[in-house]
Amino acid sequence: MRPIDADALRKKISDVYENKNIYQMIDEMPTVDAVPVVRCKDCKHGQPMVYTHAERPCIMCSHLGSGFFARVFNPKWFCADGEKAESK
Repeated sequence: MRPIDADALRKKISDVYENKNIYQMIDEMPTVDAVPVVRCKDCKHGQPMVYTHAERPCIMCSHLGSGFFARVFNPKWFCADGEKAESK
C-alpha cells in the first residue's frame, strides 16, 4: 500500500476522462491514517556512529539520553520526538 493524493489523481483523471464512475470510486476510497515522520538519520537529535561489534552504521540519539544512558538506533528508525535537522 502507498498513500496517494486522491485530489491530485482526481484532477489528472478529469483532464483525460469524463467518467463519473471513476470519480465516485476515488471519493469512496478510505482515507489512510498516516503522519509524516523524521527518520533517525535525518533527525537533529541523531549523531552518526559505527556500532563496533557489528561494524554497521547506527545513530545515537541525544534526545533520549547521553553517555551510559544513550540509545542507539538503526538510521531508518523513527520516533514521536523526531525533529528534522537543518540542512548544512
